[in-house]
This record gives sequence, C-alpha cells and structure tokens, in this order.
Amino acid sequence: EAAEAFRSTGRTSAVLLLGSAGQSPMGLVTENDVLRAYLGGWPREAPIEGWLENTEESHSAPPPHLLVPASVGLLDAASLMLTAAAPQRTCHHLVVKGAKGGWLGVFSALDVARALWSMCSELDTLKAVAERTPVTSVMKPRADVPTVLTTDTLFDAMSKLTVFCQNAALVVHEKSGMTCGLLTTRCAIEAAAENVPTDRSVADWLGSRQVPGPREVPPDCQLSEAAAIMAEHSLHHLVVVDPAAREAVGVISSLDLARGVASVGCHTPFVSLGWLRSCKGPASCRWQAVQAGA
Repeated sequence: EAAEAFRSTGRTSAVLLLGSAGQSPMGLVTENDVLRAYLGGWPREAPIEGWLENTEESHSAPPPHLLVPASVGLLDAASLMLTAAAPQRTCHHLVVKGAKGGWLGVFSALDVARALWSMCSELDTLKAVAERTPVTSVMKPRADVPTVLTTDTLFDAMSKLTVFCQNAALVVHEKSGMTCGLLTTRCAIEAAAENVPTDRSVADWLGSRQVPGPREVPPDCQLSEAAAIMAEHSLHHLVVVDPAAREAVGVISSLDLARGVASVGCHTPFVSLGWLRSCKGPASCRWQAVQAGA
C-alpha cells in the first residue's frame, strides 16, 4: 500500500500516523525504506510499523534538527539538507512543524526545484545565477555515479544504490558499454507496488517502463531549465548527455540543485560544491572581505 501510494502520488515520503484516529505521527517513511524492504524480501502485506521497528536505524521520529518551522527560508532549508548529511546517508527531506509542535508537511529536495522553477521573490538573486549556470557545475560526474549492467538482476542493481548511498545508477549495456537508461529508487517503488520478482533482469525491467517527460539534458543546459523539467514532470534525476558522443557525462538530481541553492551565500555560488560540503554549509564557508585583505 505504501509503495502504491508513492507511485500514484509521485511523492517520495509519507507520514506514518499512530493510532486509529491518526492523531500523532510515528515517523517518516521514504522511498529508500521501500527500497530496503523490497530488497530484504519483507512481506508486502506486513504493516509498515513492523518494518520500521525491525530496521537497524531508529525511525521513531526525525532528529530534532530536521524538524523546521514553516517560516524557515528556502535557502536555509536547502542548506540544512546539506549540513544534515552524514557518512553513507544523504538528506532529502525535512519535516515542517507547526507552531504547537504538530507536523504540517514534508519538504523535499524536489520542492527546491519547484521553487527555483516558480522563481519566487526570495530567489531573485538565485534566478539570475541559475539562468547562466550549466548543469555541469552541480551534477555528479559519471565517475561518481554507480553503474549497473543490463544483465544484472533488479536485486543486484538496486543493492548498489544502498551500498553507494545513491538514489540513481546509470544502466550500461553489457556489450557496447554505452549507457542506455537510469535506475532509481522510483524503480523500487514501482517494482514493489507491482510485486515484480527481484531476479528480473534490468534490461527486461527497463523495456517495460515509460518515463514521463524528458530524462536527458545536454551539458550546456541551464540550472533553471533543469529545475523546470524536474518540477513539471516530478523527476528527481536527469542524465546529462554529450550530444556529439551520445553518451552520459553525469547525473543531476534534485538534491544537487538543493546543494547549489545552499551555496548561493558563498563567494562563488554553484561552484566547488565539494569544497562547500567539506565546510558544512554556507555559514561556515561564506567569503569574508576582511579575509581577502579588503
């Protein structure tokens, strides 16, 4: 039911309510939970509560620093996703809390893309930068993206997502070595909802799927354009393809966009995100004129 709900709504998270009246939130269930349950062979009809209680990590509630008030700024929310990341774990969601402590909703990395697309007044400065910045500035280069073969089983392929702590992997043809698709956690949602056997091949799986909207963008595609594609088609990942070689050079995700948005307060927005991440967010790496000898 959870996988089907994710698939039908296009959402990547859901609040698990405690009690028959659904008064209190027990925790947050994400598509990564569905991925792990699918790979672990968890019974499809088993209650979600049982799954959460049997996982190694505690899902009783999000950490306090991931609970944000509705008044938090977009740039601050994007920055928090960046600083909340831990080894072998990324942060794609923040829980928005009400004035009295209740949960109002969930803010995701894709919401950053939607905001960038809508260009609210808070993002006027960001808009100008995003319209002249190519996706190559924030994408993960191909060398940093996991790859799976078309002959791999869904189990082996999706296991790589958990091993490398990534939500997408490039699919490579076993003979030509050329990329021919993208495997994401959304695939796990669909596979779990349809009860697809984990020993099905990636080639067979991809051949039966149809991705809504464009999945590929060229290297010179601007961030604002990529954000518009993600927002319009509810896509968390786009493959950056060299039009001349017709080969993937990287992958850009909604979380990559969020990291770019978080860097807007730095001396060089959207650039050197590896350096940005190592400094734990814009607040600790903001350029100071006095340090530059001004």
